[in-house]
Amino acid sequence: MRLDGRRTRIHVENVELTNVVVAIFCSDKVYCSGVAETLGVPTPRHRAFGLGEMREAKQWLREKPGLYVVKPARDTSSGRGVSTQVRTAGQLERAAVLASLYQDEFLLEEMVAGETCRLLYLKGNLLHGVRRRGVRVRGDGRSTLGQLAKQAGSRKR
Repeated sequence: MRLDGRRTRIHVENVELTNVVVAIFCSDKVYCSGVAETLGVPTPRHRAFGLGEMREAKQWLREKPGLYVVKPARDTSSGRGVSTQVRTAGQLERAAVLASLYQDEFLLEEMVAGETCRLLYLKGNLLHGVRRRGVRVRGDGRSTLGQLAKQAGSRKR
C-alpha cells in the first residue's frame, strides 16, 4: 500500500506494524469475547468446552436451541476447524472433533448470519478494509447447490 510517498506491506490482516504478542491475544477467541463483553460490545451467546466436556456441551445446546458455530477456541484463523449450522448433538460431536484437530478446546457460539468485514485503523484513520461476502448462487431449477456454487466460484476469478 502506498500513500504520499510512504509504503507498507499488508498480508491478509497483518501489517508491518502488527505486534506478535497482540496477535497471539487476538487469536484467543474466548479472551476476545470477554474483552468485547467488558467493553459493552454485543457478542453472540457462547461457551468454551473441552472434548472431555461433550456431555455438558450437548446439554447447553439442548437448553439453548438454535443454530451454532463450533470453532477452535484459539490459534486458528481463516475458517480452519470451523463448522456452521450446528443444531443437533450429532452435528456438535462431528464439529468438535474437527475443531480438536487444531486445539483442545472449542467454542460453541450462537450463529449470527452476515458478512465478514475487517477494518484496519491506525490512530483513528482507516487504512484498509476487507468485505467477505461469500459465494452467492441463484438456482436454475436443474443444477445442484454444489454445481451452482462451483460455477459461482469460477466466475469470481
